[in-house]
Amino acid sequence: MSKTDAGNSASALEICMGLARATVQGPIAPGGAPLATILGPHFAETVIRELGEKLANVMPAAVVDTIGRDVLRGGEEISNFLYGTPESATLVYQLAREGRIPVFKIGRATCARKSTLLRWIEDQEQRKVG
Repeated sequence: MSKTDAGNSASALEICMGLARATVQGPIAPGGAPLATILGPHFAETVIRELGEKLANVMPAAVVDTIGRDVLRGGEEISNFLYGTPESATLVYQLAREGRIPVFKIGRATCARKSTLLRWIEDQEQRKVG
């Protein structure tokens, strides 16, 4: 396996582990208990690991084969990724100026990596509110 292939595999695994974690820790149905609660913490982690690895094995390599596919360019793309609509671009730019979301610049364009945003969201979920 080449160094590039290893990097792509790690990215695919990270994405799949995040998806597995969100699936197991999210509610089964609106108002329902998360699967992790039903399974218990130890078994939930086992299911997350197994599901993530299985997903990574079947995920098409093309999904994560270039960094370009991971990069969102501009507030509209970042907004669409985070909020499901490009209409919150102004909010994205404000959060970026305040250093409240992980972004970077390519020239004058505000950019973000999907994988970084997913990890950042997961970190936000782990923090205690209050």
